[in-house]
Amino acid sequence: MPRSLSRETAAIVKSVAPAFRVFGKEILVSAYERMLADPGACALFGEQALRDRCATAESLAEILFLVAINIDTIDEVDALYDHLARRHIAEGITTAHYRYIGDALLSAIRDVLGEGASDRILDGWHDGFWYLTDMLMERTNALRQQAQPGSRAA
Repeated sequence: MPRSLSRETAAIVKSVAPAFRVFGKEILVSAYERMLADPGACALFGEQALRDRCATAESLAEILFLVAINIDTIDEVDALYDHLARRHIAEGITTAHYRYIGDALLSAIRDVLGEGASDRILDGWHDGFWYLTDMLMERTNALRQQAQPGSRAA
């Protein structure tokens, strides 16, 4: 079950979400460059996969904006969450990957937004990221189970 979302965390995430419309590509390129510089992330994701994601930073920024702005009404982007879950299944993304993504994303937010990324903002984004990630992992696991032979949906 996903962790709970406080009103304060939702408000923080939503207040910063528009930054992904302006600085999203820069934030995500910075995050992927951080992961490319990390041997553990390169080993887990694959260097080429990280480079490929870096090349799609602009579209990923729009996805982050949509998910963040709807953090407290995530059912509004249910189809997007299903798409992300299916994509993560296809790409072999597991729980181990999210730590690298979260660390790189938060560091990139701080670097790109500078003083606009206070400790309070980053703490809120940390909690919001893990809330959204827990929900995405839950959705991914449900889709994997449905695809297993013998399941009702298979």
